[in-house]
Amino acid sequence: MSEDNKLSLINFDGVSDVLNNLINKISGAAGWVITHDTPKRIAQRTYIEEIQKMDIPPLEKAALISNAKKAIKDYKNQTRVLCIAAQNLKDDAKPQDIDDDWISEFMDKVRNVSDEEFQLIWARILAGEANNPGSFSLRTLEKLKELSKEEALCFMHIAESIVMNGIEPIILKSDELERGKGLQEIMVLNECGILANSSFLSITVSLGKGEGKILFYNNSLAVKATNLTGGDKDINFGVYQFTKCGKEMLKAIEVNTSNEAILIGIKKLQNEYPNESMQIDVYNVQKIDFESGRVYLSNRPLQ
Repeated sequence: MSEDNKLSLINFDGVSDVLNNLINKISGAAGWVITHDTPKRIAQRTYIEEIQKMDIPPLEKAALISNAKKAIKDYKNQTRVLCIAAQNLKDDAKPQDIDDDWISEFMDKVRNVSDEEFQLIWARILAGEANNPGSFSLRTLEKLKELSKEEALCFMHIAESIVMNGIEPIILKSDELERGKGLQEIMVLNECGILANSSFLSITVSLGKGEGKILFYNNSLAVKATNLTGGDKDINFGVYQFTKCGKEMLKAIEVNTSNEAILIGIKKLQNEYPNESMQIDVYNVQKIDFESGRVYLSNRPLQ
């Protein structure tokens, strides 16, 4: 089936109130008009065919047809993104509360997005903003627009190494990560403004006598440290931190986190903090409260 025929299957008749509110918001803020017909048919009837019949010089006619075809492509890109976003709208979404300037900027940027993977990311951003207005800044839209395919792939690859510290996503520093391609990807994401541009970031966790705290975790494993000394003790580990834009972009991509970062992290800490002063164990994660960052662990550490 051709792309044009795929697009002709789009039908916004009988849409939900939430999607209808989003369409109305886009139409009012960005001057974008949805139609129940295909953009190509409309263009053929109202643009290209009429232009071809005009009694104007061939060069002017060619320019008008070229502009019309560009407008058709832009409209198709916008419509595809809206259709994908519609599948991720929540019943309690409030698209009517999205800022008009935000919608206008979004639609202007997405008209040039024809890559399917990027369309999926932009669609998740639109749905996320409709579900919770204010989730994505205009700066993030600009950063995403500037992102190349190669840079986006670097981002998704590095994101596989994400662990959480409380409610903050981080990347643990390690020799394994920074060898070869990993270091290059870190540098690329620094330049893109996705990772904080510093190599001297670290997290310090203070532990009282006998106190245990979770240092970092992902969806399946968590690392916990327990102070075995007679007084207070700090434990430190180096990290790469995400910028505000980077954190917002993480909401729009599918992250398949790997346990490898957890296992590398605990091995490094166990070497730096001997058992007589600090016990460091890895646990299975039973449940996570993502709003508070509270993590519920298995009763016993893994052996």
